[in-house]
Amino acid sequence: MVQSFVFTIEEINKNPKLLPNFTLGFSIWDSGSSELGALWGTMALVTGQGCLIPNYACAPPESHLAAILGEDRSALSIPMAMWLGLYRTPQVSYGSTASVLSNKRRFPSFLRTLPPDEARARGMARLAAHLDVYAVGLVAQDDDYGQHGKQALQSELEAAGLCVHVTAELPSSPNGKKLWEVVHLLAVAKPLVLLVFSRAQELLLLAAELHEAHPGRLWICSEVWDPAAVAALLPQPAGRQALRGALAFSGHRGRIPGFADFLGRLHPSQGSEDPFLVPFWEETFRCRWIHNSSSPRGRGRAPGGLLRGQRGGHASEAESCTGQERLAGRALPFLDMSDLSVTYAVANAVSCVAHALHDMALCEAGDGPFGDGRCADMPKFQPWQLLHYLRRVRFRNSHGEEVAFDVHGDPPALYDIMRWQPGPWGSAPFQEIATFHGTASQELQLRVNASGLTLEWKAEQLQNSSTCPETCPRGTWRTSKSGQASCCFACAQCPEGQVSEHKADATTCERCPDDSLWPSPSRDRCELQPDVFLQFGDPLGAVLASLGVWLSLVTGVVLLVFVRHRHTPLVRASSPGLSALLLTSLFLCSLSSLLFLGRRSRFDCQLRQVAFSFTFTVAVSCVLARTAVVLMAFRAVQPASFLQMCLGPGLPWAMVAGPFVVQACICIVWLWAAHDDRNTSLAPNTAPPECREALSPGFWVIMGLLALAGFVLALLTRQLPGGFCEAHLLTLSMAICVSVWLASLPAQIHSRGRAVAAAVQAFSILTSNAALLGFIFLPRCFIILLRPHRNNRAWLMGRPPARLQSRGRCLE
Repeated sequence: MVQSFVFTIEEINKNPKLLPNFTLGFSIWDSGSSELGALWGTMALVTGQGCLIPNYACAPPESHLAAILGEDRSALSIPMAMWLGLYRTPQVSYGSTASVLSNKRRFPSFLRTLPPDEARARGMARLAAHLDVYAVGLVAQDDDYGQHGKQALQSELEAAGLCVHVTAELPSSPNGKKLWEVVHLLAVAKPLVLLVFSRAQELLLLAAELHEAHPGRLWICSEVWDPAAVAALLPQPAGRQALRGALAFSGHRGRIPGFADFLGRLHPSQGSEDPFLVPFWEETFRCRWIHNSSSPRGRGRAPGGLLRGQRGGHASEAESCTGQERLAGRALPFLDMSDLSVTYAVANAVSCVAHALHDMALCEAGDGPFGDGRCADMPKFQPWQLLHYLRRVRFRNSHGEEVAFDVHGDPPALYDIMRWQPGPWGSAPFQEIATFHGTASQELQLRVNASGLTLEWKAEQLQNSSTCPETCPRGTWRTSKSGQASCCFACAQCPEGQVSEHKADATTCERCPDDSLWPSPSRDRCELQPDVFLQFGDPLGAVLASLGVWLSLVTGVVLLVFVRHRHTPLVRASSPGLSALLLTSLFLCSLSSLLFLGRRSRFDCQLRQVAFSFTFTVAVSCVLARTAVVLMAFRAVQPASFLQMCLGPGLPWAMVAGPFVVQACICIVWLWAAHDDRNTSLAPNTAPPECREALSPGFWVIMGLLALAGFVLALLTRQLPGGFCEAHLLTLSMAICVSVWLASLPAQIHSRGRAVAAAVQAFSILTSNAALLGFIFLPRCFIILLRPHRNNRAWLMGRPPARLQSRGRCLE
């Protein structure tokens, strides 16, 4: 940097077109990398002498201070800029990149030739977006440089639509425990793209540790590093492989024509005031320089002690330098022109001040920028006057590139993107693969050159292996990942019965707006689904249909038998009217089971429930009425008792008509209040629509009470005299009815699938009908058709002929 500074000034002084009749001088102050040293040197340069006298300029007119260049570190430039801003003395930095220095209210006289960290962060985010990955990791050093860069980078990544799913702070001072915590955090999160805003030394230590714990990631770094530092800090060969393929942002590496020849001509015999030249010469050629006793090697602040410390204190034992040594032609890192990013920025800083002085010298009276068109008095110009021209400077340097400042005193954001690809010793480990120009249009900001084509292959690999999806397709919804940032989500399929059809990246899933629509198998749209019904051709449907038809026919045959033998004692004793009504209701109830099969409309869904409830209510009422009449007949033995008053020919019909009327009212209210008879409340949106099979509680109030009352009365008839021999059969039939319906109701409510509830209800109807028909009427049909000799009054009264009496028997 120092040699670039000196070379550029010499080139300007030799240029007849730039600052003619003026000669630039310079003074170099070593700050010692401390704020105190930087402030001391700043005041010394402003006052013009070693004895510091604030608010005074003691230098002679011919050595008038134009500007101060420096520092390379933001931590040192900030206090300098605050001080120089009071005097409006121009300060041009060639390495300070803190974004806060762009604030012209705090630092009015500060300018720089390297872009601020915000521009670097924007470039890193743009590069990560170019890789076409969604989730990245971010590591920042725990100092001002890292934290300011981290904030800027997070904002840029968010603006680019990228997710930072893991962040970590890298210790700036040696701390093995904190470093291992960072390594463990990153190893668990496994970010495949890791953005690092840190100095080179801390980055190298992290890379070595993380490479052992979890290798295989792409690094995007805010700075390039010295290849020699890799060999010094990291073990071989892991050190060279830890960052293989890493991408690093470097300030634009321009060219300085003639600079390499200038460095090759350096020689201690030239009487240079550079205190570093003699120690450098001795270290390079392994000799002791004694030709110039007046050289600054022995002066107080000369770094010769550093040379002796590095060489074990044996410098005096080395041979004397001959003076014929030459730097030109030697393979030295000092002569490497491949990376001149900061050196190039130094040359641009000197050139900016020179062109500003040149523009100020060209001012003509009356056309000046100051009051009344005045121009600055060149021999005695004020710092603020030069600052005016410096902010507006615009020129092309010796490399042909344009140099200028924006309103914040920053140069255009121009970076070279380098890839670390170490090869055989002596080969350049960094290769330029792309450039970033922040002032270009969005699509032209990042330019990947031909040698960086493998970067595209790396992007495909990362895209296929990303730990966080970039977007969730339709049919899924975003759900957060445990232990990671909210922007790093997982794509979960929509729950059963819900869809996300309107857009990708849905945060919730919704049900279809209409019951005629149903989620597709992929749950990304609502589509029209056919109703679910139990087909007659299905095995289960065929069995139920056959049972329903067969039971209806048997019931019809029994009804015909009772009608034809209605004058016989057995039929007359069985309440012919109630028996006919009971058989008719059982016949219709068996036929109603067929309504539960096949495709049904909304009206059919309501009709089959109403038909079943009417017929079954009448059937159970008839059984209850027959049982109650017989029970009351045996119990009403006292004349004029309440039971005798109630017992009459109209009692059975009243017991049938009452429940029927109540059930009819319930059905009417249900039909009026029911807006939808599709099965959406029992299993919402979990299967295609089907008829509602489980009746509302109102339906079961009457039927349940009748069945329970009939069962209780049937139990009571068991205590009647042995002549009433149907008591056991009534009890058994009502027990079966109650058991069947108590077991079928839960099955109907919780059943899902292809009309399982319809099959359960149809089976329950047929089972209960068969129980009533089989235990009440088939024994009588057996006597009527096969044992007609028992169809007489004597047998009904329990007094069969003596030869046929059987103790304890009834209706064998």
